[in-house]
Amino acid sequence: MSTSGRIHGELLRLIFFLSNKQAYDYFAALGYQPHEQEFCHRRGVFFQKNRGTIGMACAQAMALRGIPTTARRHVVSPRDLQPIHMANDDHDRNVSHLHGFA
Repeated sequence: MSTSGRIHGELLRLIFFLSNKQAYDYFAALGYQPHEQEFCHRRGVFFQKNRGTIGMACAQAMALRGIPTTARRHVVSPRDLQPIHMANDDHDRNVSHLHGFA
């Protein structure tokens, strides 16, 4: 891909071959012999999905490239988050002191 986000012909060809294989596997898993139009439509669906995924990855990479290194370190990752605890009853809420219990 170029820095402007343009996908070059070789990568588009690879995405097409990948999408063709995905469409073939899709209909093989269904055990169904599709008509030519059905196969082309499904291949097009896979092609647009793959192309969009690669485009989004490129856009995210370009966006991160412009961020200073110090700002990247302060992004909260899922492993840094504390697990969420849901209170199911009064014991979980720790409000037993409201009922006169010690």
